[in-house]
Amino acid sequence: MARPRLFFFRLNGLNILIDPVFGRLSPFTPRHSELPVSPEKLRNLDLILVTHDHRDHCDEPSLRLLMKNNPQAHIITGLRMSEVLKPWSNGHRITEMGWFQKFENEEVKLKITYLPTRHWCRRWLTDMNRRLWGAFVLETPETTLYFGGDSGYGQHFTQTAQLFPHIGYAFLGIGAFAPEWFMQSNHMSPADAWQAFRDLGAARLVPMHYGTFDLSDEPMGEPERLLREIQQDHPAHDRVDFLTVGKSKPLRTLANI
Repeated sequence: MARPRLFFFRLNGLNILIDPVFGRLSPFTPRHSELPVSPEKLRNLDLILVTHDHRDHCDEPSLRLLMKNNPQAHIITGLRMSEVLKPWSNGHRITEMGWFQKFENEEVKLKITYLPTRHWCRRWLTDMNRRLWGAFVLETPETTLYFGGDSGYGQHFTQTAQLFPHIGYAFLGIGAFAPEWFMQSNHMSPADAWQAFRDLGAARLVPMHYGTFDLSDEPMGEPERLLREIQQDHPAHDRVDFLTVGKSKPLRTLANI
């Protein structure tokens, strides 16, 4: 089944889009998940968040369109990402963040923190790890969201739980994991994502980054099938939200449970 790879949030009146990719990655990597709305309709965005520079998260045509149609949008991303994003923008404000740095909008009471993940960066042959990659934590007085970007499993999830002990929703990637001997340092399997969810102490898990682009050896439906099997064997099985493309979901006030 096709599942979402990009997410739109409305938090405290702000419209937020994360890692927008609207089309195919290349002539050889088509998109298997249809967009529910035309990208032209994505206007009045306040914030566009980009976790890292990989082309399935940082797409030039998608970002050029969004910046054209949202001249007021503020871009938040990792260190040295401006060298990629500035040529596509029209003078947009771009805030670069290092790990553990925080952006705060006091007017609407929104805090965004950039955190470490186990991953890497590169867009060309000679720019390996020139730019920073990471995850975002979005906090309002009502709820806390962890958006994990791309990551292998590691101790950073436990460290995040120590800093943010009341995560309501954890958005974690479960795809592009096979073969595990090669992919596990940068992407999580469904089993790894389940353990990361438990490490984070989050109230609910939202699996993501599967069923849209065929980037690895597992069948397209394998990540969801495996996670559904795992969740049935654990007492927290009712705390997983498999989202459907184009459907909205109210963010409830969630405490750590």
